[in-house]
Formats: sequence, structure tokens, C-alpha cells
Amino acid sequence: MALSKLYTIIVQLDICFTSLIILFSILSMIYYNTSDYSYLTQISDNWNANLLFPLDNQNCNPKEKSVKLGEWAGITYACDCSSDPFSLFQIYLRTCKLEIHEMAACRNIDEVKPIDYYKWRLINFCRSSEMNMNYRSFFENKNTDYSLRKDKNSCPNNSRSCGEVDSVNNVLCVSNKKNCPINYLKFFVNEGEVPKDGKNYTIAKGDGGIFAFSGDYTDQNIVIDFKISDGLPCASPYYYSDNSTSYILEYSRGKDSCKKQIGETNYDERFKLIDSYSFKEITTQNGVWNIISNLPKYPDEKKNKQTSLYYRNYIGIRTKCLEDLRMNQLGEKFYDEMTNMKSDLSYLIILINSGCILAIIYSITNIIITSMVLSKEDYTLKLGCSVIILLLFSIPILILHIIAVSQIQLDDKKTILGDIECVDKLTYNAGLNYFDKSAKAAGFIISMIIFFILNTLSDLIKYFYGYKLNPIHNNSELIGFNSESVTKN
Repeated sequence: MALSKLYTIIVQLDICFTSLIILFSILSMIYYNTSDYSYLTQISDNWNANLLFPLDNQNCNPKEKSVKLGEWAGITYACDCSSDPFSLFQIYLRTCKLEIHEMAACRNIDEVKPIDYYKWRLINFCRSSEMNMNYRSFFENKNTDYSLRKDKNSCPNNSRSCGEVDSVNNVLCVSNKKNCPINYLKFFVNEGEVPKDGKNYTIAKGDGGIFAFSGDYTDQNIVIDFKISDGLPCASPYYYSDNSTSYILEYSRGKDSCKKQIGETNYDERFKLIDSYSFKEITTQNGVWNIISNLPKYPDEKKNKQTSLYYRNYIGIRTKCLEDLRMNQLGEKFYDEMTNMKSDLSYLIILINSGCILAIIYSITNIIITSMVLSKEDYTLKLGCSVIILLLFSIPILILHIIAVSQIQLDDKKTILGDIECVDKLTYNAGLNYFDKSAKAAGFIISMIIFFILNTLSDLIKYFYGYKLNPIHNNSELIGFNSESVTKN
């Protein structure tokens, strides 16, 4: 009886461990996938945007020299049966099946990947032909003509402030022999509306009016990063601020309102409005309208809406923190890490999700095998199946989880993003949320690894014990065995 109870306890622990693995796998995926990682991945795109100068911003071609203004999210593939009066759903989110739709008036709709917007009112805003100057320059601090200071009174001799260059109110100090970048951009219906205030303006003619650019507004924000959005852009870049009805095939469906909060806000208030324009005209000029106009049941509300162009400056780091990075010779390294964050976090998400899904499959399979009612002739088969499952899943799961935990710990060292003394409030809240949730996900993964090892040991003890001593010959009360089948045999 003692051996019987021991075996029973081991089996119960085995099921308990596998159940905990399933629970912790689900929790680790939830915590990591709901963290604000998408906000952090946009920082490198913002930092890599070049400064823009007024004299460069005439209508420019080719597209490669233009600044990206936004994107259309694209559509998934589908089967369109909207012209078939007998079709129940009319648009199916899959390809048409020949046996079902052979006699129906159905057609396949191909997937279309996201398309970037480069034109606004027929104008391409041009990248600087003078220099390749972006936020990296302030980490390197090697360009003496352009420097970052905490306020306009801190600019070096023979230079002046050209306006606030980032979200923590640092100013860009520019040598007196160099031009200021754009710190004023506005659309006017008539050229006569441009202010007569003694400032220099560069004019670019667009559809319905003109744009006026200037670098003389040294008390305003420097224009860096553009975004086309129906309303104030969302705080989380994963979502779209769309004021119209959702369309079933667009990839932005379900993400077309600012549902996700970062801190206490749903919107990125660092963006400033430049202009509003017809959605139809924007999509026509950027090669999207011909796709939209051929889609079935595309809402008229979307076709006829107005959309807007916004801008913001750099997502900033305060000069004190930048100086600390440079003094410790970590500035360029930190910048490179941030630049690689998008690919690193994508890789980490794949690692975590793959490892957890494998762990869940392993655990469910193990529970099924453990709880099966088998005769003694089938016991060897049960043992063989369990060993195969262990070999197929144990090594990949452990490798994926160990790499994931080590990668999360590396990301957690970017504490500057979670320091309110270094970054703006939105970045601080996003960094804090990410590091908190990723740490909890790492904790669940470590617990999962422990339970996985314990589960493996219990499996080995149980199966070694059962196979070598064949306890079903001596006791019919063991969990997992049918007493009637044992008696018959």
C-alpha cells in the first residue's frame, strides 16, 4: 500500500505541475503581449527622421527623397459574394471554395500589403539634401554646428536656438553660419494670407492653396515626424485614430480607435495639427483609391471623410541623461540598441509565444497520457509515448524559455526609458508598463521552467518505477489503471 500511495502522489504531482505550466504559459503570454512594447518600437523610427530645412521643401521626386507621411493599413484576402442574392454573409474572410461558389457570382479579393503615403495636396515633403542630421547626432555629439541644450540660454557662442527639438523641451542650437530647420509649417488657401512679419518663408504650391515653410520661428517646435490621421493620433502606435465606420477587410479593423491607454491618456498630445484634406484625394494621389473603389461594400462614410496631417518633434531624452550616457561611453551603444529594439522585441515575442504554446501542447498531451486507462500490456506503449513527447518538447521548450528570459533581462537594462527624470511622461509610462509586465512575464517563465523540470523528474521517476517494478501486478488502486482490466489479465 505504501508503494501504491507513493505512486499515486507522484501522478497527482505530475498533473499538478503540468496544469501550472499551462496556467503560467497563458499568463506570461498575456502579460508580455499586452505590454506597451509597440510604443517603444516606434522610437527608433522617430529618431531616424532627418531634420528638414525650408529651402529643400519644394515638390520633390523621386519618392525615395520624400518624407513618409503615414500609411494605409492594407486589406486581407477574401471571397466576395456580394452580388449573389443567396449568399448569407456575402464577404468571406477566406478564398472562394470551388465546390461552394462554383455556381455563385463570387470572386477572390487579393491581399494588399500596407501602402505608404508620401503626397499631401500633391506635395512631397523633401528630405534634406544638405545633410543627414537626426537624433543620433546628439548621442554622438560630434557635429559642432548642431548641438542639444536644455534651454536657449545654454547655446554655445556663435550659435543660436532654433526651437524645441524634442518632447522634453531641449532646444537645438545651430551655428550662426547655418540655417535653422523648419519650425513653422502651415497651409494657406491664398498666398496673400502668409504673415507679413519680416520672417523668411519658402512657398510650395499644392492642391487648393500653398504651404509656407520657415526656420525663423525659434520659439516653436521643430517639425520632424509626420502622421496622417483622422483625429489626434493614438498614444499607442498599434492603433489608428479613425473617425469612420470600420471595414471588414482592412487590417486596421479592431485597431481603428484609440482604445489602449498609456498611463492615463489614449492620445499622443505631442502631435500638432497642420492641415485637413479629403481622404479621397489623399488616397488617389498615393495610389490607394483605385484599390478602395473596387472593394465590395466599402463604406461611403470612409470614402467621403476628411483626414488630417499632424507633426511632432523628436521623442526626447533630457540633456543630463544624454551627458551621463556619453560620459560612460554608452551613448552610441544605447542608440544602436534602441534602433534594433523593433527587431529584438519581434524576435522576443516569437520566442515567448512559441515556447509557451509548445509548453501548453506538451502539458495537455502529458495529462492525457497520464490519465489514460491502460492494461499492463499497453504500459510499455504509454512509457514510449511519454519519452518521445519529452524528447520532442523538453529541449526546445527549455532553450526557448532560457533565451527569452535572458533577452527580457537585457531589455530591462534600458532603465533610462523608465526614468521620469530622463524622458517625457508618455515615454515614461510606456517604459514603466513594458518593464513591469515583461518582468512579470519573465517571472512566470522562470516558474514554468522550474515546474517543467519537476514535471520531467516526476515523469522519469513514475515511468521508471512503473516499468521496472510493474506495480500494476501488485496493486489495482494505482491512478491510471483499471482494476477490472488488471484482474482479467
